[in-house]
Amino acid sequence: MNYLKVISHNSTLAALQVKEVFNQYPGLAYELITHETYGDKQKEIAFPGNPPANQLISELYQPLLKGIADIAIHSVNDLPYPLPTGLEVIALIDSFDQTDSLVSHTDILLNELPSGITVVSVKTVEVLPYKTTPLQGKLAVVAIAENPELAVLFEKNDIRNQFGRVTLVGFGPGDPDLLTIAGERSIAEADIIFHDDLVDFNFLDRYKAEKIYVGKRRHCHSHEQDEINRMMADAAMNGKKVVRLKGGDPMIFAHGGEEVEYLKRNFIPVKVIPGVSTGTAVASLTQIPLTLRGIAKSVAFITGHAADIQLPVADTLVCFMAGSTIHLIAAKAIAEGRDPNTPVALVYNVSLPDQKEYLSNLELLSRSEEKYPTPIIIIIGEVVSFRKNPPINGLL
Repeated sequence: MNYLKVISHNSTLAALQVKEVFNQYPGLAYELITHETYGDKQKEIAFPGNPPANQLISELYQPLLKGIADIAIHSVNDLPYPLPTGLEVIALIDSFDQTDSLVSHTDILLNELPSGITVVSVKTVEVLPYKTTPLQGKLAVVAIAENPELAVLFEKNDIRNQFGRVTLVGFGPGDPDLLTIAGERSIAEADIIFHDDLVDFNFLDRYKAEKIYVGKRRHCHSHEQDEINRMMADAAMNGKKVVRLKGGDPMIFAHGGEEVEYLKRNFIPVKVIPGVSTGTAVASLTQIPLTLRGIAKSVAFITGHAADIQLPVADTLVCFMAGSTIHLIAAKAIAEGRDPNTPVALVYNVSLPDQKEYLSNLELLSRSEEKYPTPIIIIIGEVVSFRKNPPINGLL
C-alpha cells in the first residue's frame, strides 16, 4: 500500500497537518478528501463552554467506516474517547512544526490585536475572545481497526514506540508481607514510583526507583488527582517504567479507574496488579467473617467520604474512610430499619503491629461523638458477634 485516501477537515490548517504527516513518509502518496464538518462551519465552538471535541470530529469517521477513505488525520486534541467501534489510532505523529497560531472569533491577525490584549495558550484559555494553539502539535492517524498492513506503514514514526508504561500496583493493607509477587516484581523494575500514605516507606528504600509521594489525607492533599494523572503520563511519555503504588487494591476506592482512563486517553500502556484489599484483609486479620452460613449471605463495600452516604441492602457492610462519619452511618442504618443492637467492629491500622480493634453497636455509635484514630475500617453486621461468641461447630 503506497497510495492512500485521506479524509480531513476542509481548512488550510487541516491540509497542513496532513502534509506534515506525509512529509515524514516520503514513500507514501496520498489523495486528500476534505469534509466540512459542523465544527468547521461553527467557528465559535472552538471556545470554552461549547460542544466537546468528539461531536466536532465524528463526521470525519463516517467515510472511514464506509470505505471511502483509508485514514483520517487530525489533531490529537480532537480525538474522542473512546473511539467509535471499529476504529483505532494506528499512529501518533509528533509534528516538526510547533509554531503557535492565533485562534479568535474573527479573522483578526496577530499584528492586528488591540493594544493591551493578553494572548493565552489553549491550556489556559481564560482570556477571550483570543487564544493560541499549536499549529501542528501531535497528530493522530485513525483507521479501521485490526488492519496490520496499514498500521505498519506508519509504525516508524509513531511516538508511542518511545513511551514507557504505567503499572498500578496494590500494596495491600499495610504489611509488606501481603504484597503480591507480581506487585513486588513491578516495584523492583520501576524507574519512578508514585506512592501514597498506606505504604511502608522503609520497605521502599530497598528499591532503586525515584520515589514521589502523592498521598492524600482528609483536608490535606499533597497533590490533586489531576496533577497525579499528568505526572504519571509525563513520566511514561519520557520512556519511564512507572509504578503507581496504592494501599489496598487499586480498583477499590482508590481512584484506579480514573487513572486507567486518563492513561488510556493519552495512549499510555497501563496494567493493573491487584492488591489485598483492606476490606477483605480485615475479615481474616480479626477473624470476623464477612459472610457466614445462616447469618450473612451478602456483603457490600461503601465509602464514608460521600456527601450522600448510601447503605445498600446487604447482611454485612464494610465501610472505608468512615472514621469521621460513623455516627452518621449508624444513625442512617437505624433509620432505615437495622436493629440498633447490630454489632459493629472498628479496626485501626489493619495488618500493622499496632492494629487495634474497637467493638460497639449501632445505637451507641449513633449517639457517640468519640473520635477514632485513622485509617480505620468498619464492619457492620451480625457477623461481628462471631468475634466475641463463636458459634458451636455444626449448628450453622
